Amino acid sequence: MILAAMLLFLTPADLRLSAVDMLSPSTSGELILAGEEHGRIDSIGRNYGDVGPPGLIELQLVERPVAGREGCSRKRWIASFLQAPGTASDDAVLTSVSSVVELAVGSSDFCPSGRYAQLAPGVAWPQAFAALKQLDDIRRGRSKVEFACSDSTPSNLCADARTILIELRRIRPWAVQRQDDVTVIWLGVPGQVVTEVRLDPRTPDRIAVNRRVPAPF
Repeated sequence: MILAAMLLFLTPADLRLSAVDMLSPSTSGELILAGEEHGRIDSIGRNYGDVGPPGLIELQLVERPVAGREGCSRKRWIASFLQAPGTASDDAVLTSVSSVVELAVGSSDFCPSGRYAQLAPGVAWPQAFAALKQLDDIRRGRSKVEFACSDSTPSNLCADARTILIELRRIRPWAVQRQDDVTVIWLGVPGQVVTEVRLDPRTPDRIAVNRRVPAPF
């Protein structure tokens, strides 16, 4: 407790990775996100960036989800630390923080754990929640639809409607985007094979499903 109280007097420019590693996720969140509007941080993961300047180390701080009328929401914060040449990684200094909003279908008193879907810039929460709810109804068999399917992988996704439903139930949404009036949901694991679902309000009984290997950066 004494250590945590002392560290709270540090400014972001003084904050090093070694200090963060000694603290709980919630206390680390208070330090790293000082001055930012945020919820309680439940978990922190470290990612050594493959893209960016040498010595870049990113921490992903995940808030505790909050249940609302439409579903569950939280923020995922990305804190960038930079390690100077010739120094240890523990001496990396905080340089910036950013965040993305994540949503999931839930009830008024229960929020699921695990992966949530990130909102692309410009996507309104009601639109995203409506699309995620529509997809959840399809996955659970509450809504009957026809599929327009394409697959550039050897997964045999498009064999029949049953196979498509099995796959949609197996993988989780991780991103929600908008292209004109169409909501686009990506399912699977970020960086791996993408299964894309396109929901067009003009054809609510028909959805497009596409599976592909993402283009390399």
